[in-house]
Amino acid sequence: MRLAVAFIDIPAEQTTALTDAVLALMALYGVIALQRVGPHDPAKVRIWSWAFGLLAFSAALGAAVHGFKMTPGLKERLWVPLYLTLGLTVSLFPVAAAHDLWGGRAARKALVIMMSMAAAFFALAGWISGGFLVFVLYSAAIMIFMIGAYGWLAMMGKVKGAWLLAAGFVVAVIAGGVQAKRGIIVTLIWTFDHNGIYHILLMVGLAAIIAGLQKQLYSSGKPGTL
Repeated sequence: MRLAVAFIDIPAEQTTALTDAVLALMALYGVIALQRVGPHDPAKVRIWSWAFGLLAFSAALGAAVHGFKMTPGLKERLWVPLYLTLGLTVSLFPVAAAHDLWGGRAARKALVIMMSMAAAFFALAGWISGGFLVFVLYSAAIMIFMIGAYGWLAMMGKVKGAWLLAAGFVVAVIAGGVQAKRGIIVTLIWTFDHNGIYHILLMVGLAAIIAGLQKQLYSSGKPGTL
């Protein structure tokens, strides 16, 4: 039995798949970059590595969903693990912020709370139509919290690179707003819809977050515990 695999022939879907693939590679780079500075703060590295790893998986899966022709039933089934990993990814961000704000014990408590919220998000996204809009709203609330947390840490001078993290999450909020505006089409050599533009903005935000974490971890002398 031969399995036929065909690439999608819709230009905007092609660029969406490509930008998803690049986003996955950037997230993987984030994991590798963090591992190189791991001994300075293993707890923080562990949290962020899981977040970036899950982001890489969801982006790679998104590239497959957007980039290949498939039956509606198969596409619907693939959105299930995609929603799950997206929910887990953004739910780990406040855990990392709690670690920086209040330490390892607070991060452990935040982990339990946020994993419960991720499960609730996953159930809600699967129960109602327009599940991705639920994700956009859920992630926007978390991103706003992250902007406030790292903006405050930056102003207090408590965490090096905090301004870069705050800026990265500002871009992520803007990206979410763009993603929610369906119908956007931009042609710059290639055609990009709201999803492709969303991914490009996320790349910018992710680059700032990774740079901020590298700055923070390289300057950290105390290992954490989680």
